[in-house]
Amino acid sequence: MTPVIAIDPGLTGAVALLAGRDLVVRDMPTEVRGKRTALNLQLLWREVLALTFGHQRVYAIVENVSAMPRQGLGSAANFGKTIGACEMAVVAAGCQLVRVTPQTWKFGVGIAANPDADTKARKNASRARAIELFPNYAHLFARVKDDGRAEAALMAWWFVHKRIQK
Repeated sequence: MTPVIAIDPGLTGAVALLAGRDLVVRDMPTEVRGKRTALNLQLLWREVLALTFGHQRVYAIVENVSAMPRQGLGSAANFGKTIGACEMAVVAAGCQLVRVTPQTWKFGVGIAANPDADTKARKNASRARAIELFPNYAHLFARVKDDGRAEAALMAWWFVHKRIQK
C-alpha cells in the first residue's frame, strides 16, 4: 500500500502518516514568536521528510479550507500562510499533493461536516470516529485538544479507503 500523509492545517492541527496498518501522528510544529504562536516551517518540512523517508511514492492530503465567517483579516491571512506552508512542505519532500475539502472527507468517513454544530461537538465527533477506526491508537485522540490529530488521521483513512483512485 502506498503511504499517505494527511495534514490538518492550522496551529492546532497535525500531520499523520498511514502506511498499511501503521499510523504515526505528530502535532503541528509551532514556535513562540514574541507573544504569538507561529508555524515552525523548518520543523514541519523535516517532519514530512522523516515520515516519507524510505518510501518511493507518497500521497500528501492537505485539507482545502478557507477563512471562517467573522474571522479577522489578519487571522485569515495567517491561516492562508499556514496552508501554503503545509502544501509547500509536502511538495518539497517529493509527495503527490492532493487537496480535499472538509465536507468531502468528513462525509467519506461518516461524520457530518456541520458548520452550525458547536465546536466541542465537532471536535468530539472527529475524535470518536478516529478512536473507532484506529482502536490501537486511541491514546492519540484521548484529549479534547487532540481533534487535529484525529482529523489528520481520518483524512488519511478517507484517502486510502474511500477516494476513487484516478
